[in-house]
Amino acid sequence: MYGAPPLTRLAPLALLLLAGFVLPLLLPQYFLYLGNFLMMFAVLALGLDLLLGWAGQFAFAHIAFFGIGTYATALLNVRLGVPFVVGMPLAAMLAGLIGLAIGFPATRLRTVYLALATFAFAEAAQWVFNSWDKVTGGPDGLRIAAPNILGYRVGTDPTAFPVMAVILALVIAATMYLTTSKFGRAMCAVRESEHVAAASGIAAPNLGGLARKIEARDSWSDIVLPQAQLNQLLEIAAHVKRAQVIFEQWGFEKHFSYGRGVTALFEGPSGTGKTMAAGILARKLGLDLHKIDLSSVVSKYIGETEKNLDRIFGEAQASNAVLFFDEADALFGKRSEVKDAHDRYANLEIAFLLQRMEEYSGIVILASNMKQNMDDAFVRRLRFIVPFPFPTEDDRELIWQKCFPPDAPLGDDVDFRWLARKVNVAGGNIKNISLRAAFLALDREGVIDMDCLIDATKREIEKIGKVFAMAEFRPPARITEVA
Repeated sequence: MYGAPPLTRLAPLALLLLAGFVLPLLLPQYFLYLGNFLMMFAVLALGLDLLLGWAGQFAFAHIAFFGIGTYATALLNVRLGVPFVVGMPLAAMLAGLIGLAIGFPATRLRTVYLALATFAFAEAAQWVFNSWDKVTGGPDGLRIAAPNILGYRVGTDPTAFPVMAVILALVIAATMYLTTSKFGRAMCAVRESEHVAAASGIAAPNLGGLARKIEARDSWSDIVLPQAQLNQLLEIAAHVKRAQVIFEQWGFEKHFSYGRGVTALFEGPSGTGKTMAAGILARKLGLDLHKIDLSSVVSKYIGETEKNLDRIFGEAQASNAVLFFDEADALFGKRSEVKDAHDRYANLEIAFLLQRMEEYSGIVILASNMKQNMDDAFVRRLRFIVPFPFPTEDDRELIWQKCFPPDAPLGDDVDFRWLARKVNVAGGNIKNISLRAAFLALDREGVIDMDCLIDATKREIEKIGKVFAMAEFRPPARITEVA
């Protein structure tokens, strides 16, 4: 899950907190004095790492905001008598507001100009701190009383050491949370290219009308597929991650001047997990998934479809997003013999798609349940073809189990094995049945029992037009008799 650091990464923070409370009992005061300064500069270094290391922005004003927060905390305590625990967050808010005031005009600057502007602000802040004697105390600074934090008096290096350790641990934890979140991915995108920031959903206005961003929440453990298909999906992820090594370090780019993108076809019946697999793959790669809206792409006006496609591929190339064409056979169909102008322009659209797919160096996933209707030239250009088979009885049982969250109130009579054997539908239909059964249970003010599941199953089967015999759906009391 984005934004949640793994527990293994939190272990060093526990050691830091332990050291913060144990070392004051073991080390001389001079070493504790040095340790306090090291932890203070570590906080500063983490702020610089976010700017320079993660976002790749040469901005040097963070030291000025650190000074603003420090002097504001001291002034609130000395002049207004505000306690340290209250004054510190207020000072942080003040520094943030000043940062917003400086940040808005600074967003128009780039590269060395941003570095110069922020460096000038830091120098100006230092000049104010040293020259405004009546407020800041000049070079001598301000003397404040020893802070009192919830009854704990911080007046010496040994007493300050645990407090600094706690502050540093909190800053590290916040940094870990930030850098593993969606915003952290956006920072990395800005570091590589300001256009790539669109891949993190922060600014992708040019794809908004032609594609819909899909928020993927599933993981590999949520999808039910044969091991061969799972291995192919993992291989697709490996191709994307290792492309730079293969093409640049191993020299394969000499033989692949085009066609370096990863294109995959997910083929199989409806409801077998093609869209779910595309979302899991995009999430695994840390990229956003954009599902192409065919109704907006295809136009009755000559040349408009090609313009829309060119816009999609161009924006996706800049943002490094994963393009997902559902029902791809409608767009990637076979070229036909030219009998009139309509055939000629339809063939031009297909030829244009072939050209853009070869030029595109990103990830394109096509989904179709009619592979036989796709043009052979498209199939030849696909690096992966992953078949999504109709689920077996054992697979359907797993799907039934995974469709119900741990907090869902299931009845004691629920028999997933019986459902998997009797209800021969795809995973997408099972998902619909589980949701419908949950609503039925809530309407009936009870748990999700077999009555709810059987009623929901009947309605789903009627919806998809299948014929069923009423004897196949026995009431829960007879399930044991049939099994």
